Amino acid sequence: MNRDLQALAQLQKLIIKQKVYETYRGDPLKQKRMSGLEKDIKQKFDTYMKQTGEDERIRMVAALDKMLEHIEEHAFTGEIGSDGKIHLNKVAKK
Repeated sequence: MNRDLQALAQLQKLIIKQKVYETYRGDPLKQKRMSGLEKDIKQKFDTYMKQTGEDERIRMVAALDKMLEHIEEHAFTGEIGSDGKIHLNKVAKK
């Protein structure tokens, strides 16, 4: 039983060390996957933009402007109250 407790304590220490390491340095595998994903997205976006004509870009910018206006118009902020519940507050228009 004493060996089991020692093994459990050792395992707990290792888990804590791993959590601290991930907190300060991040998970290297996750970082590698994320950088690969970002690189892939950038490459696809660049390819798409090269194939897109000027008229399509203008329409895309106009659509994005409308989307941002809609988001700003219907935006909410969330706060956790003293009761532990999330309270939503409508953001005032500029």
